[in-house]
Amino acid sequence: TIVWRNKLKGLGMGPLALSRLRRIAAPSRSTGCIQSGAFFVTTGVGHLAPTREGTTMRKSISTAVAACFMVPMAAMAQMMDVPEAVRVPAGSKPAMTAVGVGELTYECKAKAADAMAFEWVFVGPMAKLMDAQTQREVGKYYGGPTWESMDGSKVTGKQVAVAPGMAGSIPLQLVKAEPAMGTGAMTGVTYIQRLNTKGGVAPADPCGAATAGMKKNVPYQADYVFYKM
Repeated sequence: TIVWRNKLKGLGMGPLALSRLRRIAAPSRSTGCIQSGAFFVTTGVGHLAPTREGTTMRKSISTAVAACFMVPMAAMAQMMDVPEAVRVPAGSKPAMTAVGVGELTYECKAKAADAMAFEWVFVGPMAKLMDAQTQREVGKYYGGPTWESMDGSKVTGKQVAVAPGMAGSIPLQLVKAEPAMGTGAMTGVTYIQRLNTKGGVAPADPCGAATAGMKKNVPYQADYVFYKM
């Protein structure tokens, strides 16, 4: 309990909000949020819904779709141990997380510096964004790169940094988001982390003149953590 209270302090919760946490229960299986009686804490967005006394501590994400993106406690712990290169700037707060499950497409192309040499070149992603707890689809991830919520809001961005992933997996990544399009879960997102990557590296298949233009889809999975200020 003390550990998680300290972590919640780090997410910007003041003494008044913390004083309301009279009972801390295990994370909810459905949302990954801490629940106990009428108390409800949404990690990352610094929110307490009305208590039994009817006092609203802070405003929550307004849509049901956004609720599916809530940050599970396990993901919170992992975010604290990410490599320095892909950490977000001070003041950034984790607002939501989703698991990307899909494929990365590669194409066999001639190298720019040597037309006689060939290599697998990344073309783009196509993945579903899934709620880590319920396995429900809450959005999609595709070329751009673009992360789109089921509520229609979406965000693109530019890579800031990468860090090595585990063997046989694509790197961890930090992306700085552009202003979101539409209104919803993606509104206000400033940074996106790609963590816990699995698979997705370029094919091991031969790539040469005989296979130039061939495309291969490689399965991958990764956690995407969305931050807001």
